[in-house]
Amino acid sequence: MNAKNMLVPFLALFAACAFADDSGASEKISELDGAWKLVMSEVIAPNGEHFPGHVQESLLLFSGGFYSMNWASGKAAAPHSATPLQPTDAEKVARYSTLIINAGRFEASEGVLSIWPDFALIPEYVGGLGVLDYVLDGDTLDLVWRTIESADGTSDPNTAIGVRFHYTFVRR
Repeated sequence: MNAKNMLVPFLALFAACAFADDSGASEKISELDGAWKLVMSEVIAPNGEHFPGHVQESLLLFSGGFYSMNWASGKAAAPHSATPLQPTDAEKVARYSTLIINAGRFEASEGVLSIWPDFALIPEYVGGLGVLDYVLDGDTLDLVWRTIESADGTSDPNTAIGVRFHYTFVRR
């Protein structure tokens, strides 16, 4: 076999190895897989009192063992920058405090969703853990944060005292 004839099988083997997903994530299918839009948010105080949130733009994705959470809060939609696509530092800071952004791996079983962020708006959350209760009813998904921990195990001060964040999403 000459070098040219050996190249084709080598390239096929290389491609199979290079693109193999040894994490098994591509085989993980979850009932949560898909795209979700936020339709309701609320904060539940430790005494059980409910405080409604304000729904803004959002996107929650689950696919093959991975997730991406991206949504905004606030009483009104974020204003556009004074100069389009060139926000000032003050505009960036104002927007930052309204965002939930993180992505990584997830597992869902028996009404408990565990997430491990590989990327997050808040750097210390990368490598941390989020645990949420979930209820899936057709195309409606309810999530309630149980715990939020940074990579070093520091608990979110709100969930540590029993504050719960409840979100309802619909499948897109």
